[in-house]
Amino acid sequence: MRVAIRTRQLLAAGWKVSTGLTVLTVANAVVLLVVVPLRLVDPTLIAGIPAWDKPIKFSIAFLAFGPTMLWIYSRVKVGRVGRIGLELVGWSMVVEITLIVMQAARGVMSHFNYSTPFDATVFSLMAAFTGVFALAALIIGVVIARRRLDGLIGLAITLSVPIMTLGAIQGFSMTAPKPGQVAAGRLIVGGHTIGASQVPGPGLPFLGWSTEHGDLRIAHFVGLHVLQILPLFALLLTVLAARGVIRASQRRLRGAVWSGGVAYVGLILTLYFQAMRGQSIVAPDGLTVAMALTLIALPVATATALAFVPPRR
Repeated sequence: MRVAIRTRQLLAAGWKVSTGLTVLTVANAVVLLVVVPLRLVDPTLIAGIPAWDKPIKFSIAFLAFGPTMLWIYSRVKVGRVGRIGLELVGWSMVVEITLIVMQAARGVMSHFNYSTPFDATVFSLMAAFTGVFALAALIIGVVIARRRLDGLIGLAITLSVPIMTLGAIQGFSMTAPKPGQVAAGRLIVGGHTIGASQVPGPGLPFLGWSTEHGDLRIAHFVGLHVLQILPLFALLLTVLAARGVIRASQRRLRGAVWSGGVAYVGLILTLYFQAMRGQSIVAPDGLTVAMALTLIALPVATATALAFVPPRR
């Protein structure tokens, strides 16, 4: 009984923040409850992969994204323009998961599928609503930047929204035709694999990221989830500082959050250019390692020093 009451309270609170994000959260909770059992009993394969794997992965991602956005914006006054942006973000992804589930139920690919006029229309709609998502996220980022949120978490949120927009925009690189696709008759146009055909090969368990070739999905995934990672880092610093574990000044802690944001952008860029060179995530070469050391390790070391190393007196 208490669980039901608390659930209704959370839904009511979320509804006040954004109907679209609340519907997105509830819809994906329902999707996950339905498709996980289907994954166990339905033998249907799409391009050699269980049909329900993609709806499961997307619903998990949206269940991380939706509540995070609702929690953040329940504490931030974004005004009318910001509210419109939140609704566009939420409803665009409701359309996305709906089309993904529909195509899985039909036993066909949802992404890059031009095999029939209907499938081409479905993917075009998905691409269009992803564009709506990216534009709305950018609008929200501008609103947040103008609000100048207080505290470390406020700074992390301010940095995260434009980084998330970068991750969303990067996804459009997957829609460009790959070599030979147009000549082959436009059955599949675009894709996430670089250096091989778009037929799935060996990949990381569950995630499916290629272990043999470049995979553009990785940078896209990492970019979209910065809104969970960077604020959590800021929350960790806030808690440690409040408990006296670290004794850095607010200026140094803000510098650590900024360095964390720089490292996150470096991670996205490193993963993206690694994939564009046709290189698997599990087989980095010297150039990728050099990028990682420069763009990721250096700012991480800077953040660590600012937060945990006492300044010299």
